Amino acid sequence: MKKYQITSDRGIDDLQLVEADIPSVSELDVLVRMKASSINYRDLATIENPTPRNISFPLVPNSDGVGEVIEVGSKVTRVAVGDRVCGIFFSHGWTVRSPVLTWLMRWVELLMGFCLSIENLMRTV
Repeated sequence: MKKYQITSDRGIDDLQLVEADIPSVSELDVLVRMKASSINYRDLATIENPTPRNISFPLVPNSDGVGEVIEVGSKVTRVAVGDRVCGIFFSHGWTVRSPVLTWLMRWVELLMGFCLSIENLMRTV
């Protein structure tokens, strides 16, 4: 898969597009194929000036995005394969294994409790 990552404190022009393996899911994880992502003000501030936030490099930025569930762990009950979902941002991060910001990548691994189905909330136009 492809993902953008912050590799230094040199700002948005230093974002790098890199190849990475598609994450695997554990029993409480949801694998999401990203469909859309946006950079909000906090994301841009993180990209432009990561040092005050004590960020370890590399870091995949963004906290806003939507996608389709491709795979679920054996104990996942809230969403199913094929559901459209968005992540729920908490300052503790998306998953127990992933950084806080993860949407600028093709595939995202989310902990079930941080994933909200948008099936009955939004329509594709």
